[in-house]
Amino acid sequence: MFVVLVAASIAVTGYHAHYDRRSLEANPKETRVEVPGWLQVSYQAVGWPEGVTVWALLLTLIVIAEQTDETRRSADISSRVMVAQFRPKLIVRKIAMTKGTMIATFGVEDARPWTADFDIANAGQGTADTR
Repeated sequence: MFVVLVAASIAVTGYHAHYDRRSLEANPKETRVEVPGWLQVSYQAVGWPEGVTVWALLLTLIVIAEQTDETRRSADISSRVMVAQFRPKLIVRKIAMTKGTMIATFGVEDARPWTADFDIANAGQGTADTR
């Protein structure tokens, strides 16, 4: 695409210079150059240096946007890898059950629920929050 843009720029700039020269030779005192409309528009779009500068800026912005997207993807992947590598690994060491009453009866004062106590150890490299 870049080669096509440069080739079009050279061709349009050459045509524009040709019309400038012809117009000035025909009317040396005239400061206004008569150029066909299609050539004027194409010269502004891809002519040297104005048009090519605009295209260079647009292509630069596209490249910067693509690089930003790749950087974001790379940061996301490295974040996922770090979470997977340094994740906590919980190991249950001991379980203790405390017996409650057999049947919880409404209005009975000594009704106690069954409870379980756990001893948990973190064998991983990250911090673990157990609630």
